[in-house]
Amino acid sequence: MPPKKPGAGAKAYSRADPMPNGEVLTDICGKRWKIGKSIGSGGFGEIYLASDETSKQVTDKANYVVKIEPQSNGPLFVEIAFYIRVAKSEMIDEWKKSHHLESLGMPCYMASGNHECKGQKYRFMIIPRFGQDLHKFIQEKPGKRLGIRAVQALSLQILDILEYIHEKGFVHGDIKASNLLLGLPGTGGAKKKQFQQIYVCDFGLAQKYLEANGNHVEYSPDNRKANNGTLEYSARDAHIGAFARRGDLEVLGYNMLEWLCGKLPWSADTPHDKVLKHKQALMMDLNLKKIYPTEIQGLEIVEKFLKYVQKLDFTDKPNYTHCKDILRKNLPSNWKGSLFLDDPGAGVVVKTSKTANKRVIEVDEVDSIAKKICVPEVEEEEGPKRSTRNNTRQVKDFNWAHILSTNPEKIVRSAASMSQHSSTPKEDLSANKTPSPELSNPTPAMLQILSRKKENIRSPIKAKVVEPQGTSDMTPAMKEVLMRRKKNHGPLFKTTEASTPSSSRRLRRDPQN
Repeated sequence: MPPKKPGAGAKAYSRADPMPNGEVLTDICGKRWKIGKSIGSGGFGEIYLASDETSKQVTDKANYVVKIEPQSNGPLFVEIAFYIRVAKSEMIDEWKKSHHLESLGMPCYMASGNHECKGQKYRFMIIPRFGQDLHKFIQEKPGKRLGIRAVQALSLQILDILEYIHEKGFVHGDIKASNLLLGLPGTGGAKKKQFQQIYVCDFGLAQKYLEANGNHVEYSPDNRKANNGTLEYSARDAHIGAFARRGDLEVLGYNMLEWLCGKLPWSADTPHDKVLKHKQALMMDLNLKKIYPTEIQGLEIVEKFLKYVQKLDFTDKPNYTHCKDILRKNLPSNWKGSLFLDDPGAGVVVKTSKTANKRVIEVDEVDSIAKKICVPEVEEEEGPKRSTRNNTRQVKDFNWAHILSTNPEKIVRSAASMSQHSSTPKEDLSANKTPSPELSNPTPAMLQILSRKKENIRSPIKAKVVEPQGTSDMTPAMKEVLMRRKKNHGPLFKTTEASTPSSSRRLRRDPQN
């Protein structure tokens, strides 16, 4: 069974302890793998070089990598389950053949299993080795942005991968530059050396968008999955925990904007709800030239792509062919495989020095373009605002000198007047109330009830019942009978005054009764 997600108050996912170089792992099929040095870390685990030649030392030329996480963690369990269902080599080869693709940037599942080291249990997965991730590559480029042709070529290859996993019933949910790996030289399945391939990795948030009966999941909030993914790039649906194919395309569109322009109109430091409002404002009025400077070429291509995504319903199947047609605009007619990663970034001016054939980047112009990026305007909700640190008046605005310079008597009179208004009796307030519609035309019975209520209000204290004389020695039951009889037929007894004291009075029965 998959490990449970850490809820509120539970400990977060733990990181794996360093694994000794040369440790041997055994996968679920009994095949042995040898671990080399660490080459990086994933979300919650370490990544090492690996080889299936256990008798030799693992070198830097190893063809495989192994991802290791503590067995109690959940992301790698999800990723392994996804790879087994979607990423077997025969599945990928069949897809490439049927869709006439020279290469597909879907990593192939090699092996997985469990391992115990120093008393701790781990889960591992082995996939082919790839090159540098796209985020590091962009950070090393002058201006930290790509040219429009590179953005188009990368997005076309990513669309091929998304179409593949969507047809298998899954969505990725977390496309971003750090989850995209460049292929090593000579890889990608193409014969030409100039062929370049981008690979999508890290499927720890991948999930099915189809139910068991084959129907698309309904659009509904899910707090358990809300804000899954990376805040800057996550789709609007993901903010409420809903995931569909259109969300992956929206995430790709936000990445295209950042690769081309260097930054998005929002940042990771902004609260989730504010970022969602900015995304909604952007997608509702798609005019990127209002937000980004006109020096950046290719904005109309990204805008057209996002406008198509905006029209998709939650359960719609995207038209991948139409999306690719949008992204192929202005690319060479014989384009096939090149990612144009050597092109200068959008808005980066390249000049040739007079003394040497070296390209010089005008960094000042790059920075000026970044400063021109605007944030989409968000309409504030009407109604009273909740008092917070951000919207309350600061203490520095308070000035005793200003208070003391005013007329103190005027302040006292104003305060007294407010106090009198606040202490208005409830009776006066209720007297001004308009009668309810039911009492505008009362029936005789209602009038009788109202008159009785008025009498009760005027004389709330009931008159004390006076007991008849001569009943002081009677029991309560006898008194009750006497009172009922008197009410119906008059007095039941007549008292006769005697010369004896009142305690010795004699009761005689009335002969008429």
